[in-house]
Amino acid sequence: MMRHLPVDMWDHTFRFLDSSDLVSASMVCKSFLSIARACKTPSRVPLFAGLSKKRLDQTRKLWPHLSFAETIRVPSLFGDCPVTCARPDGSHLYAGCSNGVLAKLDMDTHAVQWAFGFGAGANRWQIEVAPECIFTGDTSGQVRKIGKCMGAVEWVCDFDSDVNSLAHSDGFLYGGGGDGSVTKINASGQVLWCHWDETEVVQVALGKTALFYANNWGSIQTLDKDHGTQLFVKGAHGPSQCIPLPPTVLLTGQNAMVATAERCEVCCPSFPVCDPDDPDCVPRTFLYRQNLLSGRVAWEVEVEATVDCVDVDGSRIFFACSSCEIHHVDLATGARVWTWRLPEESIVHDVHAHGMHLYACDSTGAVHKMVL
Repeated sequence: MMRHLPVDMWDHTFRFLDSSDLVSASMVCKSFLSIARACKTPSRVPLFAGLSKKRLDQTRKLWPHLSFAETIRVPSLFGDCPVTCARPDGSHLYAGCSNGVLAKLDMDTHAVQWAFGFGAGANRWQIEVAPECIFTGDTSGQVRKIGKCMGAVEWVCDFDSDVNSLAHSDGFLYGGGGDGSVTKINASGQVLWCHWDETEVVQVALGKTALFYANNWGSIQTLDKDHGTQLFVKGAHGPSQCIPLPPTVLLTGQNAMVATAERCEVCCPSFPVCDPDDPDCVPRTFLYRQNLLSGRVAWEVEVEATVDCVDVDGSRIFFACSSCEIHHVDLATGARVWTWRLPEESIVHDVHAHGMHLYACDSTGAVHKMVL
């Protein structure tokens, strides 16, 4: 057998392997394990090993300095359907599916703690985790407060259209609707104020005293969080209530703006650029960080695909593309840290960074959990 070749020959061969191949080779036999672990493995790209939970834990102990990706699947008894939003909470994961099911799963065992159906209309979810409960919004036009323990619905607040975005802070919930509404709700489900825009609100983001929201006409408005009144911001051309976005910005659902709150910046993708005269042209998209007040572009990153969703967490930005890839970019410089390819062809509906983990939901009904 080939594995009985001289050790020095295997040692030479292993040095040409990347981290993923070295981990795979280390599972063949003990001699391969010792040779593989002696090689340099500097890559921090999450590795997809395709192992059971038990075997993955064993592999992590052997390779503690490497990052592994784990796949959590919502059990098929609820129907094979895309997961459109997932949010972690300690050792649990809340996942909303396109068939209207909301489920709570144990992240260690992947067992379902509870699951409830809210109708086929609830096919694109927004989930916010609070200390004692979770808040959800969806395309059925309802915002719900749900208990964590049993999944009981404590109250429902009706919107007149899709709930496109939710943000939670200091015991209050803020929602953006497809009918142009921006609403503040208290812990009892009472609407405290409602601001109306002339067109669809695609995302809300919270600062210390202000709320920013983006509409699909390509502008960002600023509201006072306490009263819902419009605020004037000091722009490049004087005070204004409206901050116009660059004309190339793409604002549709999950790939809406991600504002870095008080600094009034956005990290968002452009419209795909393609040569209309070239039928084989691969669309190119530019993701960039721009200060909306000064107009200064800090950096831009080009990808040969369309950007499906974006998330900013601290000094990191993550975005998923139609090429079945997830990119990790440094927020300050725009330098690409790593690129991870999904284990099978699918569409990523949502990416969410939380602490030292990244969660990505895709159209196969999987939630991919990566150690950062």
